[in-house]
Amino acid sequence: ADIAQDAQAAAAAGLGDERSLADFNKLLQVDALDVSFPTSSMLSSLADSPQAASCFTNESLLSTMLEKVQSRATAAPVQQQLAQAVSTAIKRHADALTEEVSAKMLSTLTTAVKGMDANSLSYERLQEARNVLLERRSQAGAANWSVA
Repeated sequence: ADIAQDAQAAAAAGLGDERSLADFNKLLQVDALDVSFPTSSMLSSLADSPQAASCFTNESLLSTMLEKVQSRATAAPVQQQLAQAVSTAIKRHADALTEEVSAKMLSTLTTAVKGMDANSLSYERLQEARNVLLERRSQAGAANWSVA
């Protein structure tokens, strides 16, 4: 996970390419803190990397991360790191999301925040991501209206 602290080194190591999706999803299935925390830290660091856009515009990885945030089996520090990663990824890569993935993520985020404590850091981060997608949708709607 140390290599993920430097986004350029992470990209050079191939951590941000599509081949890594299956590995990230497998790592996210592990609840043991000694695996889940470094994984969440790595994903949080990679989320800000332009070279990792293909990972974070993929519905599968984002959905798996959100499931982990919502799981009672996930330790609070891991939930917070993953919520931060989702927020960062959506803020950084929202324009690269397809309309379909954007709509699904907005729906999933809306459901996720409804079931969370509104005072938690994870809630705040997921709400930030949700707001980015809502803003993107309203801008797309405004563009559609101006064309009509």
